[in-house]
Amino acid sequence: LLGGAALLYVGVLQVPRQPAIQVTCDNIVAGCSLPEQGLRIVFDQRPHPMQSFRLNVEVLNAREVHASFAMRDMQMGLNRYRLLAEGAGRMWKADITLPVCASGRGDWIMTLDVDGRLYQLPFITGD
Repeated sequence: LLGGAALLYVGVLQVPRQPAIQVTCDNIVAGCSLPEQGLRIVFDQRPHPMQSFRLNVEVLNAREVHASFAMRDMQMGLNRYRLLAEGAGRMWKADITLPVCASGRGDWIMTLDVDGRLYQLPFITGD
């Protein structure tokens, strides 16, 4: 009971984040840009479940970049990736492997966290 109260207390005190910026992207391999945010997102190939792909993020003056993946209305377990900086902190990269969805769905949402600012990019995996 005391532990539950402590978790509730900590949850109440969390600072609310700004809503995520929605990123629309017709072709994640060609890349998606938000020039006003100084952000560009590129996948090296169309993702497939259980096959590694490279996520590249170009952003100015970032200290930390993380990416997590879920399906709409379906949590897919812990899969938060820390991107590693290259090129003086302008280019960030990570190798990502998405799990297989038991229901056969392939509609994913990537949430990109750049120094606490959230971006959401929906995409579809290949069969």
